[in-house]
Amino acid sequence: KGCFANNNRISGSVQLNKFNYNIPDKCFNNCFSLTSIIFLKKPRYIGKLAFANCPLLESFLFLDSSHQISTDVFSDLKSIGEFALSHCTMFSNDITFGTDLSYLGEYCFDGCIGISSVSFLFCPNIWTITKGAFAGCNGILNVWLPPNIVRLDDESFKGCSLLKSVNLPFDNMSLSLGANTFYGCSNLYKFSRPVTFKEIGEGCFSDTPNLIEKPWLKKYGLDYIPSNSFSNCNMGLIAFEPDGPRDFGDYAFAYNKYLCFIDFSQFDPRKAPNWSGQHIFDGAQKQGTILMKT
Repeated sequence: KGCFANNNRISGSVQLNKFNYNIPDKCFNNCFSLTSIIFLKKPRYIGKLAFANCPLLESFLFLDSSHQISTDVFSDLKSIGEFALSHCTMFSNDITFGTDLSYLGEYCFDGCIGISSVSFLFCPNIWTITKGAFAGCNGILNVWLPPNIVRLDDESFKGCSLLKSVNLPFDNMSLSLGANTFYGCSNLYKFSRPVTFKEIGEGCFSDTPNLIEKPWLKKYGLDYIPSNSFSNCNMGLIAFEPDGPRDFGDYAFAYNKYLCFIDFSQFDPRKAPNWSGQHIFDGAQKQGTILMKT
């Protein structure tokens, strides 16, 4: 644990022998001049803070028995700890996890701005993308979620400003989202397949102006739209289905400056929505028509 932490004499590339496939907690933490790690055997465990705050760390490389080098390093991984590569701002491996992955620590890749894609397609044992796991990874373009995914936790993709597509393995999956899950994903365009959200946290889609499919329209979807959930989303139309949300938090749809049409006409008037939040549609500069069932 912490065997090379805070060691400024470690610089450039470090090669680990075939017995070093479990990386202890804090092993290379704060090695500011470390640029790459070469594995002779793919890692199975990467501990907490193992490579955190290594700002020049660019890549993990795998050198196989035939002396071929690849960046396919994560395919045998079983566990990656909290903050394992946090703030490795130069780290640029594209990440494909394999079938053995069963633990994903919070903020494990926080601030790794060089990563461009992440795939959990072959990870049946991952049910949750943990808190802040890829927060601030603003180079990520595409994400492939696991086949058994049920929840994306708080801030899991917060600030991934180049993220365009969230790819789902099946149609009509049901997901829960934590607070600020996609906050600031300003280029997020779509979910690849139809999806229903059974729960969302505050601010989860705030500042996602390019998202074309609006999940709150789904029948049997959300009962409650929390505060700031869809603020600043460039929405022009909101149309609620009969089994749509019944209550709204503060600023739930605020600052959608092009919002001009809100349709509640499909609601049963005996089950009209509550209005417990304040400033729900604040800043809708062009708001004009509201349809209600009579």
